[in-house]
Amino acid sequence: MALHTGAAVVPGYAVWDERSRKYRLRFEPPVELIRTGDMGRDVLENTRKFTKVIEEIVRKYPEQWVWVHGRWNTRPKGEPSPYDFQ
Repeated sequence: MALHTGAAVVPGYAVWDERSRKYRLRFEPPVELIRTGDMGRDVLENTRKFTKVIEEIVRKYPEQWVWVHGRWNTRPKGEPSPYDFQ
């Protein structure tokens, strides 16, 4: 969407602050978009950049990360689900 509209991509998330017993909003610097003119390549490269930002945030606050989407539904025969909710 940002490639089409020129909108800024500003990563934002909430972190639980135990001391104040409140969530604190955090924002990272805007992600500089790659624009080569090849839309397929731009989408791929920008998705990689966004994923890297998310990974850095999760690594910073791993105890606060919860993945609720069952992304890895297909398992080899006989292997259990990696999720507690399935």
